[in-house]
Amino acid sequence: MKIDLFKLDEANLTRFIRFSVMIGLSGIIITISVFLIKGHINFNDIDAQKLSAFGEFIGGFIGIFFTLAATFLIWLTYKTQKQELEKTSSLAALQSKMLKTQQFENTYFSLLSHLSNLINSMTSDSQVLIEPSFQGKEYLHHAYRRFKDKIKEKGQSNIDNIKIASHTEEQRAELIKNVLVKIYEENIFPYHSFNLGHYYRFIHNIIKYVISEYEDEKLQRKYLTFLQAQMSNDEMGFILVNSLSKYSLDKNNNTKFKDWIDYYNILENIDKECTFDDSILKIYFPKTDFYCLRKQSVV
Repeated sequence: MKIDLFKLDEANLTRFIRFSVMIGLSGIIITISVFLIKGHINFNDIDAQKLSAFGEFIGGFIGIFFTLAATFLIWLTYKTQKQELEKTSSLAALQSKMLKTQQFENTYFSLLSHLSNLINSMTSDSQVLIEPSFQGKEYLHHAYRRFKDKIKEKGQSNIDNIKIASHTEEQRAELIKNVLVKIYEENIFPYHSFNLGHYYRFIHNIIKYVISEYEDEKLQRKYLTFLQAQMSNDEMGFILVNSLSKYSLDKNNNTKFKDWIDYYNILENIDKECTFDDSILKIYFPKTDFYCLRKQSVV
């Protein structure tokens, strides 16, 4: 019967050791008894030749069982130490993973806290805008309301005409996007770049930090959900239009920021009032599962 030592558990190894020792001891006892009964061992007249034969038999045959027991015992010791080492390695790996997660979360939630402080410190420049000063989320709300007012003033008629014209969805999205971006780039961002530019860069680097720390997409999405959760409708509205503008392009003129916003569902819960037209969402953010579109399809 073939015995695979690697598959033997501690209990079976212990049984083999006990069995081998018992066979060995039994062999010694039986051999001594036979030698005594046959008179081969006489303590008054020691026969060196018979004593040598006795020793050779004990060492050559009975010793096999003790050697076998010792082998099993050494293997049991090795296996136990190996298991302890594996447990220690697993525990060390787990502790390392927990420490990495703790360090990441400390940094990440600190970044979210800094983002909140950044927003709270935003203040409008009343001398440039010739209007009262606003701060924090109130400032963002006012700035975004100003953007929507500019759309009504300079682009709403164009948007309405585009919607009723015979265009494909792609064409309608492109035309409406051009109207929105033109108003944003000419009438909004230049007057709020001292706040919005910093804000967008901070959002970009938070997303970049999460992606660089974790390759697991589930973990990336898990942590970026916290970023999305603290965004107001005004922030999401600004991120949407900015990601379509020239100000979101990187140094190589790539749309990486918009791609991240789309891929990680950052605007999933944006208010419909901030989307301007469904075609914008469907064409430029095809990977985002927008709640407003899901709700609309159910109705």
